[in-house]
Amino acid sequence: MSAFIFELSTKIPTEATEVSSLLRDLTVLNDQKLWFQLSEKLEYLYFDEDISKVLDNNIKLSIFENFVEPIIKNLNDLKVVDFLIYILQNDVSGLTSESKIESLKKIKNVLIELDEKKVNQNDGYMKRINSISVINCEIIKYLLLSDNLNESVDFLKQVSDSLSNPLDENFIAIRTKLAYYQSLLKLNEYNNEFNEYYYNSLLFISCYQKLNEDQYFTNEKYLNKVFVWNNFKLNLFFATLLADKIYHFNEILDNEWLKDTKFINDNEADNKCEEILKEIISKNLIENNALNYDSNINQLKKYYPKLLDENRVLFLKQKKSLVNLVNLIFNENINKKVLTFEEISNNIDVTSGDIELLLMKAMSLNLMKGKIDQTNQLIKINWIQPRVMTKKEIEVLQRNLINWRENHLELEITKLSA
Repeated sequence: MSAFIFELSTKIPTEATEVSSLLRDLTVLNDQKLWFQLSEKLEYLYFDEDISKVLDNNIKLSIFENFVEPIIKNLNDLKVVDFLIYILQNDVSGLTSESKIESLKKIKNVLIELDEKKVNQNDGYMKRINSISVINCEIIKYLLLSDNLNESVDFLKQVSDSLSNPLDENFIAIRTKLAYYQSLLKLNEYNNEFNEYYYNSLLFISCYQKLNEDQYFTNEKYLNKVFVWNNFKLNLFFATLLADKIYHFNEILDNEWLKDTKFINDNEADNKCEEILKEIISKNLIENNALNYDSNINQLKKYYPKLLDENRVLFLKQKKSLVNLVNLIFNENINKKVLTFEEISNNIDVTSGDIELLLMKAMSLNLMKGKIDQTNQLIKINWIQPRVMTKKEIEVLQRNLINWRENHLELEITKLSA
């Protein structure tokens, strides 16, 4: 192993002194069995951009196969798996999706064999459940690229079973959960499962932020390169718009990571669509005026005619009405539990004749609870679905609570004075 690194170092250009020094460090640390320090040096070798200018991905793969893999039992196996994942995600000559899957399965089998050789499970030993699960998640990505849905689902079930096993619960790393939610998102995207994509995105973002805070890798750029794939934010915005169970979306609109992180799309058309979608979700959907909303939906239709067919466009018109209805009720005075159809019609862009059907739809989606009085054309509101509130909505709630307190005190004083 050290001989391989030594031979490689002789081929490095003389001016690349940093790389030559790094390779010498690898051999010394290996000979001295300083595994923690060796892992840190390998992380630097695989992720540093300056090193990549001298050592391309083909060379890094050779280092992995001839130096890292033989000593994997002494290293942090989860990070070793990440080295391989990073290599395979970059250009390596002659590697197809099938050959990448085989490379991942090969390492997976090595880890399984190491697990099986360890017979005493009570001496502080931790099974390699995390690294094996992460490999399974990465295999799912390549299977979906080959349209192999059935096998992808089988691999996802293996990971899900591991994560839900109460015996392994305390051993599951946040890194593994991140890989699991990434795989779920890829599967949701493949199947156009918009509600699921939205919910799993929130869990994915939470795991990503936690891993970043924990500084799992010393090279902070690694997470973005491996996990935040092209069109992620675009897909999230689309899922938010097209999901038939999502009617308030402050979780993503107020998320600082989504605001601050720069996301990459495949082309300029996707960049334009992301801008349109952001305008729709953060503004058009919430506003009562439907003109800009309709205009932006028509723009999106030009880019995605199959996705935004006639039925979906009709659904999106109804979705806007439901969002406006829920916002109207949520922002009403806390003491006002009754709204007339006329009040609703005047405040949202819906005719009086359609109000009753809209209210029934809102109640069927569990956005609100109440009783419709058809005779008097009004709705008695009992409950509205909880939500993550914006600063503006918190201010409204504060005013409502103050009004309630004042009215309540006034009522109590009247009772005591009687």
